[in-house]
Amino acid sequence: MLETVFAESPTEARIREHLRRIYEELGAHRELANMCINEARMSTDAAERFAALRKAGGLLLESAGDPAAAIAPLEAARELKPKDGEVAMALADAYIQSGRLQEAADFLDAAIQAQKGRRSREGSMMQHRMAQ
Repeated sequence: MLETVFAESPTEARIREHLRRIYEELGAHRELANMCINEARMSTDAAERFAALRKAGGLLLESAGDPAAAIAPLEAARELKPKDGEVAMALADAYIQSGRLQEAADFLDAAIQAQKGRRSREGSMMQHRMAQ
């Protein structure tokens, strides 16, 4: 019932927050991720869009166990903040876990090359994933 009301009024903050709490309590990660994706679509603020897409990707990858579904929101988040290391690592993991190994290798190679000459935690993590 609440989902029907939300579908009719997706911009109503009280309904959205109540539904979000229900999803979190039930462990409905896929539904929560879809809510985040819809919030990203409705937002005009780039930072809010990025946060919603990153959260959706993380939920799909880690909690819902659907790395293939996590790729689209993570790629969209990466477009908004190309230098965000956490999103890059999550995207690489999504590619690897969904069996898109050539895309993972190409992505990691480009990311490693972009960090050439700099030492960072993300760089070493990317090299480790590339070795896998």
